Amino acid sequence: MYTINQVRGLLNSQSPFLEYPGVRRPYIYVGSCPCCGDERYILKCCRSIWCPICNLKLAGKTYHQMQYINSEIPKKYIRQFVTLTFRNTALITKHFFRQYRNIFVKKFLRKKPFKKTVIGGFYSFDWTINQWYRDHTFNIHIHLLWFSRSFYHPDFLSRKWSEASGDSQIVDIRLVKNIDKALYEVQKYIQASKSILACEEKRRTELINAVQGIRRFSKFGQAYKVKIPKTKATCDQCNEFYIYEREPLHTEQFSVPEYPKVEYQYPLAVNF
Repeated sequence: MYTINQVRGLLNSQSPFLEYPGVRRPYIYVGSCPCCGDERYILKCCRSIWCPICNLKLAGKTYHQMQYINSEIPKKYIRQFVTLTFRNTALITKHFFRQYRNIFVKKFLRKKPFKKTVIGGFYSFDWTINQWYRDHTFNIHIHLLWFSRSFYHPDFLSRKWSEASGDSQIVDIRLVKNIDKALYEVQKYIQASKSILACEEKRRTELINAVQGIRRFSKFGQAYKVKIPKTKATCDQCNEFYIYEREPLHTEQFSVPEYPKVEYQYPLAVNF
């Protein structure tokens, strides 16, 4: 749910992307509190990988789901943030993502000792482009937050990951001190449009075709089994449910050219 100022900022941030495939203006529905009359808006958009509105909505929804799951996992399990890297590759295809997921799940998570000690968690795929290389190779890696019965030394984790991947031993593991920041670090990489724009135009099409339809975020173990309750939006002041109109509003009513665009920032990314 958004305020009218947030809606205006989101529409302006979407404007540069309207020329890209599948991106369209959202349907905007207004809801009002029956007690105090406070108005909020929901946006039903295109679900395009290019669309900044859809990226923010997906990131916010994912973040709140992870928050709820984390609250359901007992405190006795250690929260650890892990980064696992793969060897640089000149090409990137759907086959690579499927292959990397199989390596991570079947050859790493389901092997001893992780199978018995890691009870669940979240992970997301990310990529960077090595701009300092002439061939501009891709570096694909996994950001992972897991709940474990014990802490693993980086050298031990590096050796196990090298055995699973076959060609990479670069890992990073840290104890989580701020769970909100750790959850944000996992979910922010599912926002694809900004990272795609960082590519050169000649490699952009290749990357879009590879990423389209790929599940970049997943839950596993106990985190997958937790059922997320469905909730309705309520007014902060009256605690009453918002009542929404059935007919959408025209986006022209919210067009304010000079209104600042919404960037990919932490506070708004979790405001769903």
